[in-house]
Amino acid sequence: MPDLMIRDLERQAEVDPSSAARLLTARVRLGELDEQDLALAAHVAHEPARLALGWSPVVSAWTLPSPTDEELAGAVEYQLHSFGCR
Repeated sequence: MPDLMIRDLERQAEVDPSSAARLLTARVRLGELDEQDLALAAHVAHEPARLALGWSPVVSAWTLPSPTDEELAGAVEYQLHSFGCR
């Protein structure tokens, strides 16, 4: 991908999440961004990363009941395990 296209995406990404997603996809393709780092960003609710991976948007926390400490600990443990952390 030519540098001019990357620069154009960088400018658009500042105001457009879909352009930011295309920029992230281009950086993965160019080897500038690791796919695992993109997935980690998506897991922590980075909207452009979620779009780049084709994931559904983040549900607002305001509409969900608060998790218990045990549920939260289990979710964190599950996510860390999926990235090879123990």
